[in-house]
Amino acid sequence: MEGALPAGAGQAAAGQRSPVRRARRPGPADVGAGARGAGQRRLSGGDLLGRGLRVCRGSLGRERPLPDSRGGLGRAGRHDLLRALPGPAHASCARHVQHREGGWRPGHRRRAGFGRPRPRMTPGSSPGPAAPRLSIVVLSWNTRELLSACLDSLRGAGGLAWDDVIVVDNDSHDGSADMVAERYADQVRLVRNPVNDGYAIGNNIGAERARGDYLLLLNSDTEVAPGVLETLVRFLDEHPRHGACAPRLVHADGRVQRSCKAFPGLPTAVFFDTCFERWFPGNREIPRYFMADFDHLSNRDVDQPPGAALLVRRDLWRVLTGLDPELWLFFNDVDLCRRMAALGWRVAYLGEVSIVHHEGKSTSQFPAFGAIWHKNRMAYYRKTFGWRGALLARVMTSVRGLEEVLKLRRSGAPREARAAVWSSVREVWAA
Repeated sequence: MEGALPAGAGQAAAGQRSPVRRARRPGPADVGAGARGAGQRRLSGGDLLGRGLRVCRGSLGRERPLPDSRGGLGRAGRHDLLRALPGPAHASCARHVQHREGGWRPGHRRRAGFGRPRPRMTPGSSPGPAAPRLSIVVLSWNTRELLSACLDSLRGAGGLAWDDVIVVDNDSHDGSADMVAERYADQVRLVRNPVNDGYAIGNNIGAERARGDYLLLLNSDTEVAPGVLETLVRFLDEHPRHGACAPRLVHADGRVQRSCKAFPGLPTAVFFDTCFERWFPGNREIPRYFMADFDHLSNRDVDQPPGAALLVRRDLWRVLTGLDPELWLFFNDVDLCRRMAALGWRVAYLGEVSIVHHEGKSTSQFPAFGAIWHKNRMAYYRKTFGWRGALLARVMTSVRGLEEVLKLRRSGAPREARAAVWSSVREVWAA
């Protein structure tokens, strides 16, 4: 690291060494400040991320294409990009991207739909030459009418909301994909996924086709009002320390959805949705986890905002290589926010703007909803806390299964119902 000579060093006496002050390593507070001279504007987070990409391409005195054949970053490209990114994503934080052996690692990202037919683009839906500010990925699975309402709200909002919309249909059987192709063929890029690859892989497929500076993950059961997305984008423009932000979610009748949570810890698995929560109603873990002291009406930084509408810097998304495919339906947004935090980025919740969310209209259609949730939780705890976390998650799944079996026995349910519960528990242990 080059030193900076103090004022008056040129007048140092002969034979004396001029004092040299070692430059301080730039941190999040220095984002955009070091390169700003007289008459220069303050660089935004997007400018700095773009500069980081250009530095990577020119590193070592030669051109290095960052995207790999899958539209993502190769291992070398991700390593260089982490070193070039300013502020929170400094090289000293790069080690946090690596994960425990046996779990998913960015350098070994699973290819979306590997070994299966690749998703196909609808003819005539190729992207235009101009890069938009915002790309929106809407993942759909059997939510035809809600998806139509969501797209109508985006079209009505106009502006950034209709610049680059990508709909990924996860093999719906209710005609959702045909509806999009018929009504929105000229405005929306449709990706027909031949299989239901789940939430994580489905969103990754859409994000690979995004072209904007910012990427919005938007559930198909949402409705966006005019001006909301401009507020979110403007926030990230003005706050270079933040890697993502999310709006307040409300029900159709205007009731607030208290959807922000703190990162789950080991005590969360013990108390959440188990008999211990009822036996120890005064425990501190459940209020901490659900942020009981937050009214969800004001702006503040949070661990994990609602994933139904999450705006992320697209270059940061590429560094993180998207959502973890192992977390098929649940906990993938929690994991994404945790990895952002590990790199020093902050995540904001903006209570000043809201989006209507018809909660759970898609996930409730899964027959094995509970089993998938427990399997994804176990995978998250294994990735985050190692074998101890995985063991705790499995044990608490068994406790929850025992509770359910006893409840079914008391209600006179047939033996097949109790056997199905234990079958789900065995699946979690085998995962």
